[in-house]
Amino acid sequence: MMYKKTLGVEIHAQIDTETKLFSRALFDEHSEPNENVDFLDAGLPGTLPVPNENAIYMAMKTSLALNMQINQISIFDRKHYFYQDLPLGYQITQFYKPIGVNGYLDCSFGRVRINRLHIETDAGKSIYKDGKTFVDLNRAGVPLMEIVTEPDFHNEDQVVEFLKELRAILLCIKTCKCDMEMGNLRADVNISLAKDGDPLGTRAEIKNLNSFSSIRKAVQFEATLQEKTLKAGQKVIQETKLFDPTNNTTKAMRNKEDALDYEYFPDPDLLPVFIDQSKIDDCKNSLPKLPIAIRKELQLLGIAEEQSRTITETMERYEFFAQLIQQLPENLVVKASNWVCSELIGKLAKTDIELEDFLNRRKNFFDILYKVILKCESNEITRVVAKEILDKSILDEKDLDFNSLVEKNNLLQKDTIDINFLIENLINNSPDEVSRFKKGKTSLLMWFVGQIMKETKGQVDPEVIKTSVLNLLNK
Repeated sequence: MMYKKTLGVEIHAQIDTETKLFSRALFDEHSEPNENVDFLDAGLPGTLPVPNENAIYMAMKTSLALNMQINQISIFDRKHYFYQDLPLGYQITQFYKPIGVNGYLDCSFGRVRINRLHIETDAGKSIYKDGKTFVDLNRAGVPLMEIVTEPDFHNEDQVVEFLKELRAILLCIKTCKCDMEMGNLRADVNISLAKDGDPLGTRAEIKNLNSFSSIRKAVQFEATLQEKTLKAGQKVIQETKLFDPTNNTTKAMRNKEDALDYEYFPDPDLLPVFIDQSKIDDCKNSLPKLPIAIRKELQLLGIAEEQSRTITETMERYEFFAQLIQQLPENLVVKASNWVCSELIGKLAKTDIELEDFLNRRKNFFDILYKVILKCESNEITRVVAKEILDKSILDEKDLDFNSLVEKNNLLQKDTIDINFLIENLINNSPDEVSRFKKGKTSLLMWFVGQIMKETKGQVDPEVIKTSVLNLLNK
C-alpha cells in the first residue's frame, strides 16, 4: 500500500538586532552564561516590556520579501507554558494578528504558500550536566520571526530547497545571520502519512532541526516509522518529537499541543502596533534585488539553474562571482560558473570552510582564480595544472600570488621537444602496444596519452600529447 507524505514547516529565524525584543539587554552568542539578562528577561515583578522598533521593521521587511500582506494593526499576545528557562511563565508572541500573512515563495517544484510571519521572544537555554539542570537566560527575550508554511511539501528535498531559498533571502535583506549551528535559523517539521486520496494523516512535529542534513534524516526516519505503524494497523499519535543525530532517530518529547492548550490572550502590557501604509511602501521600495531575480539574470547568461542557486546562496558569493565575470571575457561566463561552483565551492565544502570566511582570510585569491580561469581556458596551462594551482592556493596557509604558486610548485607547461622525447622513449619501450595499435587497436592511443600525462604530472595539454603520439606512431 502506498502512502502520501505531507509536510509543513515552522521556521524560527533570529532577528539580527543588537538588543532583545522587549528589553535593553544586548545579545552576544559568545557571552558567558547569564551575562546579558535584564530584569524583564529574568521575569522580575514590576517590569514592563518596551518593543524594539527595529525588530518590528525587520519583520515587516522579511514579510514583504516573502510576498506577504502586512497587517497595519498587529497585536502581541501571551502564550502560556511552563519551562525552567521561561521565567515569565509565558512567551510574548503574536497569535491573533501577526505582522505578515498570506505570502508565498516559488521553488523549482512549485509555489509554497506561507500562512503567516509573527514576532516572538525566544526562551532561555537549559544545560544538563552531572545530573543537574542549569539555566542560561542570555537567549531569553531575543527577537524571533516564526515563519509558518502551509503543508505544501511531499518530501525532504523540497523542504531543504525551500529553506535554502528562504535562507538566501534573509541573508540578502540582512534581517537574520542564518547561522544554523548557532541557532540563528532552525526549523520544526510537521509530517503526516495518509493513503492516496485520503485527507491528511495524524502529524508528528520534529522540533529544532538546525541543519539540512538533520532535516533530511529526521524526515526519512519519521516517514518510515509512521508507515510501519500504519501497515501494522496501529494509529499514529499526535506528538512533538526531537531528532537524535547520534543514531538518526526521532524520539517522543511530549504530546503535541493545540492552540487551546496555550491559553492565548492579548498582552495587557503592550499596545497594538500601528503601521502606516507609507512605511509599508517605503520598506517595499527599499528591498534589494532578491536571489530569485538575480538567478533569472544569471540563467539568461547561460548559467545552469542549479549553479545559479549555488551562486546566490549568499550575497558574498554572488558579489564575488559578479566581480569575476565582469573582468573575464564574455565567452567565459559559463566556464567561470563551473570553476566557482564545482572547483572552488565544492573543494571548500570538503574542508568545512565557507567561501565567505575563506575570502576574508585570502585577500588575493580573486586574482589567483581569475588568472587560473583565463590561462586555462586560453590553453596557456592545462586543466590539470589549473586545478593543482587552485588546490594549492586553497590549502597553502601563505597568501601566495599566482606566479609564486606556479614557480614554487614547478607547474610551468613543458614544451613540445620534451614531449616528443618522452613519447619516443615510450614507443621504443612498448613494442607490444605499438604493434597492437598498428593492427587496428586504436583505443590504445589513450593509453599512450595517459602514460605521458603521468610522466609530465598533467603539465601538458592532453590534446597536444595526442597529436604528437599520433604523428610518431604513424611514421
